Amino acid sequence: QTSYMLFDLFDLREDDKERYGEFFEKCINIIKSTLKDRENRRIERNGIN
Repeated sequence: QTSYMLFDLFDLREDDKERYGEFFEKCINIIKSTLKDRENRRIERNGIN
């Protein structure tokens, strides 16, 4: 049977903490933070305000 845990991890629209636990939530928060930092750096680099 296919495990959808990895798909769920990268689907940042959903919070599956109840299904997978607190560690999963921490992983999602790290991914969201990293994406936000990358976006901020891209904006700064391109001079977009």
